[in-house]
Amino acid sequence: MQDSVSSGELFLNIVSSRCSMRDFKPDAVPKDIMASIFGGAQRAPSNCNTQPWFVHVVTGETLEQLRVELPAKFAAGEIALDFPYDGQYEGVYRDRQYASATALYDSLGIAREQKAERNAWFMRNF
Repeated sequence: MQDSVSSGELFLNIVSSRCSMRDFKPDAVPKDIMASIFGGAQRAPSNCNTQPWFVHVVTGETLEQLRVELPAKFAAGEIALDFPYDGQYEGVYRDRQYASATALYDSLGIAREQKAERNAWFMRNF
C-alpha cells in the first residue's frame, strides 16, 4: 500500500509541475535524455498497442533548414495538421480557448487588433 501511495504522490507531483511552453531554448537536448523520453513514450497506452506515432529527430543542417522552411510553409497554409481538427471549438471549449488566448496576449501586452504581433508570437511555437 505504501508503494502505491508514494507512486500516486509522485505522479501528482509530476502532473502538477507540468506547464505549456511557448518558446524553446536553443540548447541541444542530450541524446541520453532523448532516448529516455522515447523509452518512456513507448510505455504509454495505445489502442491495441498500435503505437500510432512517428518521430523524426533532426540536427545540424537539416534542423537549420527546417527552422526556416516550416514556419514559412505553415504561414502559407502549406502544412496540414497531423490530426483531425477543423479549427472550430463550440460552447465551453470555445470559451476556454478564447480565455486562454486572451490571458496569453494580455500578459504580453498584445491587443486583439494587433494581428501581425499576435501571429509573430504564435509562430514562436514552431
